[in-house]
Amino acid sequence: MVPAGMNCLILLSLIGVRGTLALENGTDNKEATLGARLSMSGLQFFSDIGHKIVTHELPKLVIPSFDLPINDGPGKGTVHVSNLTLQKFESPHFHFELAPDRGITWNSQGGALRLTGNWKAEYDWLVSVSLKGTVDVVVTDIRSMLTLGAYGYDSHPQITVYECKTEVKNLHMTLSGGVIPWIINLFHDNLAKTIKYSIHQQLCSLVQTVLLEDANDALRKLPTRVEVTDNVFLDYGLIHNPVITNYYVEGDALLDVSVGNNTCSIPFEPVKLVAPERDNFMTNIWISQTVLDCLLDSVHKSKMLEFIIDRNLQKSLDTFLQTSCRIPTICIGEFFKPLRQNYPDEHIDLVFRSFTAPTSNISPDGITIQTTFDIDLHLYPTKMHPQILAQLQMNSTSVVNPNIVNDRVVGTLNKTEVTFGEMSSTIGHFNKAFLTALEYILKPMITIAVDTAFRVGIPIPLVENVTLANSTTLVALDKEIRIDANLLYRAENETAVHFD
Repeated sequence: MVPAGMNCLILLSLIGVRGTLALENGTDNKEATLGARLSMSGLQFFSDIGHKIVTHELPKLVIPSFDLPINDGPGKGTVHVSNLTLQKFESPHFHFELAPDRGITWNSQGGALRLTGNWKAEYDWLVSVSLKGTVDVVVTDIRSMLTLGAYGYDSHPQITVYECKTEVKNLHMTLSGGVIPWIINLFHDNLAKTIKYSIHQQLCSLVQTVLLEDANDALRKLPTRVEVTDNVFLDYGLIHNPVITNYYVEGDALLDVSVGNNTCSIPFEPVKLVAPERDNFMTNIWISQTVLDCLLDSVHKSKMLEFIIDRNLQKSLDTFLQTSCRIPTICIGEFFKPLRQNYPDEHIDLVFRSFTAPTSNISPDGITIQTTFDIDLHLYPTKMHPQILAQLQMNSTSVVNPNIVNDRVVGTLNKTEVTFGEMSSTIGHFNKAFLTALEYILKPMITIAVDTAFRVGIPIPLVENVTLANSTTLVALDKEIRIDANLLYRAENETAVHFD
């Protein structure tokens, strides 16, 4: 889900008119774990996209047929106008300014459109006269005002139109056909005013029906749940209305992690929204350490950190896990006399399971992940030998460097340190030589496993067809990370466009 209020701002940029975002009051006590800010350049980015969409949508403008009475002159009559069709449209130019505590104001001017259609007049004076022909209307300098409201419905942002006004500054109308100019002159000016009024009405109607309905439908379809990996999901929920200042628009959301239908229950660390000293980016996104902790808690609860290292994993393990050694190799039986005497010519399984949920610490130095595993020693295969021969506890500390790959926050493993401690044993005590050999065997595997896990990453919530530019940077802060990004727009079957 896009951060609270951001979809509303995006929709505003698509309209390209003068408007004010009217926000409905609403507060709650939930803590935000996701924050986002759009700078002036970020808002301009979406405004530039809006030009393309307005140009695409406004050709749908349809002026319905209408009748206009002719009351001037010595007689009476009616003129009927039909088939008014938009032939050409040029999007108006607009700019916006942020109005703190009120919203966003767009001012538009310029732009043009051309309509053509048919007219037919009936006029009675002494005799009945019937005239018909074509109408050609050219409109320039279209100015508009739009007031939108934002509200939440079923965890989704929705848009409502409070007020819409349009003004056509210049309209030139040409009527062709007919053979009696003085009758045409009787209704020419009133017909031009009526067409201008119809354009006013239909522009606002288009916003309130086609564009608004399409936008709200798209917002309702935004996923509030994104699967990170098997049965582990990110759930998004709106928190507060946007904060609008002279320089940016900022919103927040609750980003939760769940396994199946079980949500995260650990204490939340709210985002502090620490801004960069110099911000040359379109958007900033903050993600709380809580999101990572919830993800780690989720994979622990889902038993994704339970696995078996056995003789089949790689050739060196087939030798090391033997209870009876073959000269000149070294095996586990070399370190435990009861093991090689009581269980000769067998292999050992190492059954790993996370003892508690891993914990993280995000700081300017990077991300540190601490994990505690219980390691149970069974005869191979474990399913046929449930008895635990011995148990170790392994503490793993990994330092991860966060970065951005394919619009996801991922981690690259910097280093991993492991230590072991004996918990219980029926085969003799674990001496230092064995623990050193075990570390030598297991550390590369753990390193690969941790590195692979962090490459899955956390998806960054983005609007459809918008992606992060290559200039995006990720900064580790105290208990949160900040993404400083410029944006690219990629419509269907188009290459990415960077609006400068």
